[in-house]
Amino acid sequence: ISSIAWTGSQEQMLIGYENGNLDLISGNSFYNITEILDAPILGSKSINKIIAGGDRALLACDFGIVELDIAGRLILDTWFIGPHGSMVNVNDLLVTDTVIYAATNAGLLYAATDVANLADFNNWKQLEVESSSEELNFAGILNGKLVVSVVNRNEDIIYTGHAGNWEKLSPPEGFEVSRN
Repeated sequence: ISSIAWTGSQEQMLIGYENGNLDLISGNSFYNITEILDAPILGSKSINKIIAGGDRALLACDFGIVELDIAGRLILDTWFIGPHGSMVNVNDLLVTDTVIYAATNAGLLYAATDVANLADFNNWKQLEVESSSEELNFAGILNGKLVVSVVNRNEDIIYTGHAGNWEKLSPPEGFEVSRN
């Protein structure tokens, strides 16, 4: 298991796996969706994060983002949001009222939620945190500010801010951080 999400409106649990398999559990019913697992995609198909809302879910995968119709149990679309429409490892997703942020191995990518075609890579822009090539593994909101985690050799570096106004968060004095 690589990701789990609950959707209150559909009252279903979504369980994603490292191999791309997806299970939906609703009451005593169990549904298996194998489209990602069976897709002719080279490389990892891991489902890293599931964001469920209403009748749709977004799956952050090791190749891009998959849009799922929860009620219909159908894959609606796959978004290859990397440079020139390439596959990119999406480690985390954050959806606000106006923006979708994708923490990827090619940096922090974002698109407006009201864009007509989120599958078009041209609608995705990069928000530079440290450099244009950093790998991010987390995106969230804390006290109204965007929080991201940039992968570093020995430890992740956490930044807060937005659009060029980033501040590195440091642990309190005497607090040791290590990566296992």
